[in-house]
Amino acid sequence: MSSKTTKSTKTKQSRKTTDLDKEIDELFKVFDKNGDKSITASELGAAMRFLNLNPTKKEIADTMKLLDVNNDNKIQKDEFRKFLKNYLKENPEVLTQEESIRAAFKVFDRDGNGYIDGKELKVAMTKLGEALTDKELGEMMRDADANGDGKIDYNEFVKIWTETEKAK
Repeated sequence: MSSKTTKSTKTKQSRKTTDLDKEIDELFKVFDKNGDKSITASELGAAMRFLNLNPTKKEIADTMKLLDVNNDNKIQKDEFRKFLKNYLKENPEVLTQEESIRAAFKVFDRDGNGYIDGKELKVAMTKLGEALTDKELGEMMRDADANGDGKIDYNEFVKIWTETEKAK
């Protein structure tokens, strides 16, 4: 293998690592609901419930023990990143970003009709630990529902999802 090919391969791997770090950081931000740069057991439980894992208190505690390397009862970004990178190495079939967004859409679209209505949005946000008032729910629906048909389709979901991620 020539040094040029080796350099090109290293550059691609470096770019992949940088993209992965960004995606892991974004996922960390989603789980770190209060923005204190750590994930508590409560935040971890909400994230697991959002992913339809429905963990018991023991499962949440066990997961915290696994991830909380420095035993401060919080998961720091570096602990989260190290765990997730190792997990992804062992499980290369894990979702791409596009597949992740599609999977999230399916979680919100509980009846599988291809749209998210107000009731589904409220249920999903509650599972995330964000109980919405009717006013907040209305605002979220208006912001996301670009065509004004009263429901959020997949393309509208992708748009609002990516805008939210960019704003973080």
